[in-house]
Amino acid sequence: MSTNSFLPLYNQRNHSLRTCPEQANIGLWYDKFCDTWELVYKQGDWEKTWNKQKAYWTDKVAGKIVGDQQQLDELVRERYLSLVKQYRGNMLFMRTISRFVTGIGRPHPVENGMSWHHTLSVPYLAGSSVKGMVRAWTEQWMEEQVSKKELDRIFGPDDPDLREVGHILFLDAVPVQPVKLEKEIITVHYQDYYRRPYLYTPVDSGNPKPNPFLCVAAGVTFVFPILPRSAYAGYKEDVKKVSNWLKQALEWSGAGAKTSSGYGRFTEDHRFDELRSVLG
Repeated sequence: MSTNSFLPLYNQRNHSLRTCPEQANIGLWYDKFCDTWELVYKQGDWEKTWNKQKAYWTDKVAGKIVGDQQQLDELVRERYLSLVKQYRGNMLFMRTISRFVTGIGRPHPVENGMSWHHTLSVPYLAGSSVKGMVRAWTEQWMEEQVSKKELDRIFGPDDPDLREVGHILFLDAVPVQPVKLEKEIITVHYQDYYRRPYLYTPVDSGNPKPNPFLCVAAGVTFVFPILPRSAYAGYKEDVKKVSNWLKQALEWSGAGAKTSSGYGRFTEDHRFDELRSVLG
């Protein structure tokens, strides 16, 4: 083994990954190889400073098409379809009608992250996030029709002391085709206050700081698989019921981040009805 190691890799001035290699995992590269910032000690605290604009890094992937159609087909049309059919679940195919933001709260050097599928290198929505979204929508808008007991039975109790699982499983929602990435901007008006609230107050004299983030373009179809945990009595009715809640939540409330600003709205994509028909 060579002893000529260069660690940490990201601090090397001439490392070869300043641009993403063609067949590389772009999500891994975007998260791990950002080199446009450094830490500087100021006023008794470490502060991130930028040797280039944050948008410089985001612009490296904005506009790109990410994901491999063959790998996505293997997951959706083979593994997901086989699993859902075996467990007698359901798959909803929902198309974005607005930009979709996922994982913006994840830590990242540009301060706005994205949830990347670890092996497919596409933006995705974790099954736990799908479950939380559907439960939140049902609690808010179906309060009179759905009892707390039924919610706990289907989703599992929200009391951490009650170690029980829900009757319905939510798998990761992934795109069915390669995804176009786009850039958006969040403008922070009270940057100094958010960074050091013990020193600054939120006043209008502050300098607005635009922060770029990545999002999924409109017009991308995602698959949302759900499964019953077992073939218990009434599982078919639960699958049908939860499928309807999921569809309504995606259409009316949206998924991901910034839904109150209109992001993350979906509509059902009937082009995949033939594929769903094999589920019975």
